[in-house]
Amino acid sequence: ALGRSIAGCPAVGDSARDLAAARAAGARPILVRTGNGSATAAGLTEPVETYADLAAVADALLGESAGSPGIRT
Repeated sequence: ALGRSIAGCPAVGDSARDLAAARAAGARPILVRTGNGSATAAGLTEPVETYADLAAVADALLGESAGSPGIRT
């Protein structure tokens, strides 16, 4: 709507619907195990970037922006 693409932008969620929406938009799907995330992870049929919680995602993304790889938990 704003004429901008979100291709490759992180899209964090805890449900299969969240991940599907991220993929459909061309975003980078990231699953957190909080909320419904653990149940979602158990039912996944393809790999997805997964972190323990939102703080872990933030740490990883900040690490990427500083030039170092993120840490997965």
